[in-house]
Amino acid sequence: MHSATGGANGDPNTKVVTLESNQPNAHFGYSVASAGDIDADGFSDVLVGARFYTNGEDSEGAAYVYRGTVNGLDKNNPVIIEGNQVNAAMGNKVSSAGDVNGDGYSDVLISAYLHDGYMQDDGAVYLHYGSNAGISSTPKKRSLASMQTTTWVLRSLAQAM
Repeated sequence: MHSATGGANGDPNTKVVTLESNQPNAHFGYSVASAGDIDADGFSDVLVGARFYTNGEDSEGAAYVYRGTVNGLDKNNPVIIEGNQVNAAMGNKVSSAGDVNGDGYSDVLISAYLHDGYMQDDGAVYLHYGSNAGISSTPKKRSLASMQTTTWVLRSLAQAM
């Protein structure tokens, strides 16, 4: 994935940042969204989904959170939020949630549309709160679908935001 900074009039010396996963076939960049300003430092942050990321569980999926800085995105220290369930496909869709709890920090939503909850592949959406320390890899809230047919609703999460 490539990211470039700019201003109202453009900048011929714009620095392009390339974000990459260290895993082939992780589908890094399958979904990308602004995370808002999750740490309220005045710089926008970016959320990148990798729905087939694997680290302990095959195709668990993950979302990478890159913090914005005065020099652009910090590509060296992303927070990686993992699905922690085989074939959950976390990061299929990612989105800013605004400031859900009113604490002044942007929050994010991450779908895992094949998460097994009440039924196989019924899906889940995770809410992660922002804070002055950034974002936690542990969700604050999780919404599980109650029936299999709602999986298709979860797949469209970012399109509705």
